[in-house]
Amino acid sequence: MAEAMPALEAAKRALDELDKNDVTEIRAFATPPKPVQMVGEALCFVMQASDSSWKSARGLMADAGFINTLQTLDAEAIPQKNINAIKGRRTGKQLCLPVI
Repeated sequence: MAEAMPALEAAKRALDELDKNDVTEIRAFATPPKPVQMVGEALCFVMQASDSSWKSARGLMADAGFINTLQTLDAEAIPQKNINAIKGRRTGKQLCLPVI
């Protein structure tokens, strides 16, 4: 986890810049660009959604407390199997997925 701390701190700072309009814009994609879809899938694993589909990611983002939930998320509480699933889906170029 120590090696991931700089990336985690950078992600937390980025969340401070995120607002409801940004989330609404992302949710509006019926079929998102591949990088956005990959982040949505990772989000599903991080937030322990029932599946990792874009539909599920959009559902998570629809929650009024979504941004606050991300800001207060305990990264150490993410199950290792979910971290492994995220790592397993990262292929090719390093997009904007977090390093956990």
